[in-house]
Amino acid sequence: MDKEQNFPIRILQCGLTNHYGGVESIIMNVYRKIDKNKIQFDFLTTHNGKIICEEEIKRMGGRIFKIEYSKKENPILHYKCLKKFFKKHHNEFQGVHMNRCFPNYSLPLKYAKKYNIPIRIFHSHNSNDMYPFNSIIKKIMIKVNKNLIKKRANILLACSKQAGKYMFGKSKFTIINNGIEISKFKYNESLRNKVRKNLDIEDKIVIGFVGRLQYQKNPLFAIKIMKKLQEEDNNKYILLMIGSGEDEYELKKYVKINNLNKKILFLGHRSDVNELYHAMDIFILPSKFEGLGMVLIEAQTSGVMCLASKNVPPEVKVTDRIKFLDIEKDVDIWCDEIKKISNKKISRNEIYKFVKKNKYNIEYTVSTLENIYLNRRK
Repeated sequence: MDKEQNFPIRILQCGLTNHYGGVESIIMNVYRKIDKNKIQFDFLTTHNGKIICEEEIKRMGGRIFKIEYSKKENPILHYKCLKKFFKKHHNEFQGVHMNRCFPNYSLPLKYAKKYNIPIRIFHSHNSNDMYPFNSIIKKIMIKVNKNLIKKRANILLACSKQAGKYMFGKSKFTIINNGIEISKFKYNESLRNKVRKNLDIEDKIVIGFVGRLQYQKNPLFAIKIMKKLQEEDNNKYILLMIGSGEDEYELKKYVKINNLNKKILFLGHRSDVNELYHAMDIFILPSKFEGLGMVLIEAQTSGVMCLASKNVPPEVKVTDRIKFLDIEKDVDIWCDEIKKISNKKISRNEIYKFVKKNKYNIEYTVSTLENIYLNRRK
């Protein structure tokens, strides 16, 4: 039988980890909505043998393949395991879709090309390197890795123009909007009151931060903003820190030393972030860099006033509810804006409609990806 008539085609997704972040969110959002009569996802992982949403993936018909060794743990054994995996399973896939924030790994695409898997996607989800570096060797390796990506992939995708230029340079790429399920973020006054009551923050001006607690997201800057606000008004503001990450211990230590325990709530990883947006009055994202900043799309959809770093791609501005500020300057500028916002009465009821017009709804994202998968198969 002609392969073109065999449905569903199977796409091997690489990039899902054991921590819920922006990349994980967009992959799962797409998977939940995609037409599984035509396209089915499988997942390849080396993240300690675990990824998020494993049971949900299995319920939807997806398979999870686990490579025993990661590249970081043991490069040689990792290469051997990956080679063995593709030798055994390559006939089962019509595509390999790599979702990456950095260019340091594209090996699955090497084997996908070797075995003539027709769809070979590298999808850029970030716009800069994780940490500043001065090593010439590192700079050379990044350049080499970016060239390998372009040799191995035949489809280049990015979540924003900045993410595409960072990863692919002058090569042609397609921007795929990180769509969200807009109805989940539509503002709800009764839900706002319920969440605020449950968190015992009913009388506060609530500032929100959502993201991994690590260098890129710059969470310490958010905490310093709260420290400054507390010095000026001890009881008015409270900060919700939603997320987890490698810097969590040091951040909590800083909060304790500065007597901010009652002013900053570390909520960890939450499955109800869409509901928490309703409780917020102001959302801040002082990132050092971003591929897009999907949480800002979500927050705007809920009608929250947002303050974002100037390092965030401008495509994230889908409503008038966002302002870009400099993180290189003192936190005073951010505090002044927060105080201005907190003194205004702002309606949040119809904002979600503007987001839908900007094609950040998940249905549009899914439709775009379906066309890419189906048009490039054999």
